[in-house]
Amino acid sequence: MRVTVFRVFTGAGVLVAAVLLSSCSGSDDPDAGAESIKTQAESVLHPTGAGVASVDATQTPIDGDADADPLDADHWAVDINVVMTEQATADQVASAARSTRAFSKQYVGTGRWTAHVTVGEIEPVAGDDRTEPAAVQVEIYPKVRVSAAADARAAMAVKALRGVDGVAIAGGVADVRVGKAGDLPGVVTSLRRLSLWKDGGNLDAEAGRIRLSDVPQRVTIAQLKAIVREGVAHPHADLALESSGRSPELYVNHMTLAEGRKLASALTDPALARRNADGFELEFNVRTTDADKTVDIHGTFGRPRSL
Repeated sequence: MRVTVFRVFTGAGVLVAAVLLSSCSGSDDPDAGAESIKTQAESVLHPTGAGVASVDATQTPIDGDADADPLDADHWAVDINVVMTEQATADQVASAARSTRAFSKQYVGTGRWTAHVTVGEIEPVAGDDRTEPAAVQVEIYPKVRVSAAADARAAMAVKALRGVDGVAIAGGVADVRVGKAGDLPGVVTSLRRLSLWKDGGNLDAEAGRIRLSDVPQRVTIAQLKAIVREGVAHPHADLALESSGRSPELYVNHMTLAEGRKLASALTDPALARRNADGFELEFNVRTTDADKTVDIHGTFGRPRSL
């Protein structure tokens, strides 16, 4: 028999020692191994009354070797998802995140390992093949922004903002979903004040009608508010701000020529002029369509132009 002992520090700082017994044979059933990982994950990460709804663990062989020892993490890709109840508090989510990070770091071995904490279930969309993401999703392993607990608290703070439907933090980047464009002005103002948004993030409103890649070092708050204001004023138009590259640009579609000219006039207000740290200005491109023609209007924020 193989005896495997691993230690995990829970969020309360309590040392938990788990002992696993398995056959030394390489012919162990991988499903049994997956169940063993699930069992140990639940025993450590699913304390009663801590706001945890479920703990799901899956594992697949890294090199297609299903006969590898199912308890040897070096041979498996493992994913753990700790699902919190919708009523879970920020303290509970932070505690679960801290414990999940500690569990992952203790047991990961050299195999591929991912871990997340989510609040609420991933729900199917009625009459569609899509699924609705959980309200809060935070990557716990391998990458965190500050720490697992800090990231979880930051995500919960964003979810509490008026109009925010969901937030995800993965790969060190925050993605925020807003249901109604009318709530965007308040959301962007609040986000710019948070340490989570120091390097920016991504905003999505009205199921992708407005998509903003916001990098504060390249887009001023005045420019961002102007973009949001126009997105609210033109509910049939699509807007996409791309500022992750050195030269930021706003793309607008589905406007008439008259609307496009009016928008260009608003965006070229001299008060919106600003060069970013890389020496580039924020540009815009508006595609307009009338009955018989398509016209692109290109310009630079804060730089008046003749139309």
